[in-house]
Amino acid sequence: MTLIKNITKNNKGKNISFEERVSIQHWKKEGLSNRKTARHSNRGPQTIHNEIKCGITIQCKQ
Repeated sequence: MTLIKNITKNNKGKNISFEERVSIQHWKKEGLSNRKTARHSNRGPQTIHNEIKCGITIQCKQ
């Protein structure tokens, strides 16, 4: 049996930094979905949704 190491950084319980918020805003402006944005930032889709819903990150109108 081979062991596959998890190479993604575990961000559970960590606050989102300003740089991450700027990145999320940039990806949303490009038209990425919350799920694709979550994959890029190694966060959960619900975390991205909460950031946008609370108004911390600006969501552009399409």
